[in-house]
Amino acid sequence: MREVMCVSANPLTMLGTLERCLLFMYRCPAANVRPHVPDCFQLVTRDGEAIIGVVVSQLSKMRPWPAPRWLGITYRHIAYRVYVRFAPQGHEPIEGLYFLRSDADSRLMTAAGNMLSTFRFHYAHIHWQESPGRIHLAATDTHRGEAEMCAVLDTASPARLGEHSCFSSVSEAMEVLRYEPFGLAYDRRRHAVNVVKVIRDERRWHEHPLVQEHASWNYLDRLTDCTHVHELTVAVDAIPYRWERGVTFYLDGTS
Repeated sequence: MREVMCVSANPLTMLGTLERCLLFMYRCPAANVRPHVPDCFQLVTRDGEAIIGVVVSQLSKMRPWPAPRWLGITYRHIAYRVYVRFAPQGHEPIEGLYFLRSDADSRLMTAAGNMLSTFRFHYAHIHWQESPGRIHLAATDTHRGEAEMCAVLDTASPARLGEHSCFSSVSEAMEVLRYEPFGLAYDRRRHAVNVVKVIRDERRWHEHPLVQEHASWNYLDRLTDCTHVHELTVAVDAIPYRWERGVTFYLDGTS
């Protein structure tokens, strides 16, 4: 297996600030997720079930390094990710997130994201409204309604796990579901895996569990045949954010 710096996917280092971020964690039967994840990735499971994370965030002044901050783009982003493991020959296994889909409310970022990355961007209107004790989210105007979503979160009540959680406590769920900072993608044309490392100050990465009053996701309903079960939702404090230039691992059998 050859390892080279990627030149056609994620060729730029991107940086900005993760201003607001909500992480929704679900589990569902691995058999329902497996058809949507390339065979080169092993699903990271809990009690035989796959873990899907949906992140709704606002990113501020995202720009290629070393461009000045004033050239950056501020936008909202929804990303659907599956927890996976990749074992490149001759290297330590890498755990990270395989991106199923991304939605952004910036047409420029959507176009640039599809041209320069492997994270499957689509344009959508993304609404984020906060009031005392509540956060209301929605995504509208997606193609044929394929990724419409809405959610209501209670930020004032004590956090609790989903009704049928496989975890014994919120703290255990937060520890197990904390994701490794790698984005993973498969390039079918080149039969290669692209790995992008996310640089974040772990000392400043603080998560706060919230109560999910309601959430509906058209995309997840179709993907999992409505078998996904909510485990935990957390908010993340604002933090500087940096996506490193991608590294490509060519899989065995390529020319």
